[in-house]
Amino acid sequence: MDQLKEHPQIVELLDTLDKNGLMKEKNEVQSLVSYIGGMENTLTEMLGELQDMRREINLIHNNTLRSKCHTLVEKTEGKIRQGFSAVKKMKDNLIQSAGNAVRAFRERGRDALAESVRAMKIPEALDKLSAMFGRMSKEMAQDTKKLSAMQAELQGAKGHLKNMGLLFMGKAAKEAEHSKSDKGVLSRLSRLF
Repeated sequence: MDQLKEHPQIVELLDTLDKNGLMKEKNEVQSLVSYIGGMENTLTEMLGELQDMRREINLIHNNTLRSKCHTLVEKTEGKIRQGFSAVKKMKDNLIQSAGNAVRAFRERGRDALAESVRAMKIPEALDKLSAMFGRMSKEMAQDTKKLSAMQAELQGAKGHLKNMGLLFMGKAAKEAEHSKSDKGVLSRLSRLF
């Protein structure tokens, strides 16, 4: 993953905007570059977490829960890859637009540069990316919540079965243990979102 802020076309565009006193446009470009870089880092970290979770999921004894967790991780990975694709497309478009803006400046001057940067519609691009990642995060959080509820129900059922066995043996039933929500795969998945 190369750093967008160090890409030659981006560096040249920012330098040209700075030298021509177009600070608003420069700030917009810097905001988009920072956002794209941050999203790349976040998505990379999330993929790393998912790899760790895959190993942990294999340790789950309940086949139904393990299968559902695998499905959730695969679905989440697909959404993360979608995010990577959108970020890469935005990054490629920004690099191409930066080159075009500098070329327009060389051919037609400062006004053409400002117009080229405005044509990038950076605030709209930021809004679009932000909305997409917000939707993605919300969907994945809902899936994780469903799985957490399923895990809690399975844990409760396990406790009730143990109590039935104790009652059959003439012993007193114990209060069902509640699973700790701060540990495990589902907890880690929910923290990702």
